[in-house]
Amino acid sequence: QRILDEYNTELVIISGDADPISFFSARNDVQYIVWSLEDEYKQLSKFDLMIRPMADTEWINGKGGYTSIIRCMSVGIPVIASLIEPLREITTPDESILFASTSEEWYSKMKQLIEDPELRDRIGTKARSEINQQGLWTEDYAAQLQEILVSVGS
Repeated sequence: QRILDEYNTELVIISGDADPISFFSARNDVQYIVWSLEDEYKQLSKFDLMIRPMADTEWINGKGGYTSIIRCMSVGIPVIASLIEPLREITTPDESILFASTSEEWYSKMKQLIEDPELRDRIGTKARSEINQQGLWTEDYAAQLQEILVSVGS
């Protein structure tokens, strides 16, 4: 809310439904978009940065609740996220992703990225490069799965 009050910006919330989060329901600078696979790239390509708070729980870690982060990183969008174990393993903090846990950290990191377009660019570029190098694309996973199935079948 502080960021929206202090900067001429917009918060776009992508979710499974278009029901406003009551906290933001009266704001004109908050937009809701229903996620769809067909429109995902078009939706993401409009963003300057992504914020993704989430709990570091077994459920989130196991179900891949962080895949939206990987998608944004893969198209060069700088991300501020909660520090969860899988992200710690596949990213370089402060180079390809920013982590926040307290309200002040979230505010500070958002402010930093809003005010420094070169930093946004640098983190987004590093994020895209890191995702490419680590083979985190669906096609990479499919190739790995195929290799496993072939080796088990032999």
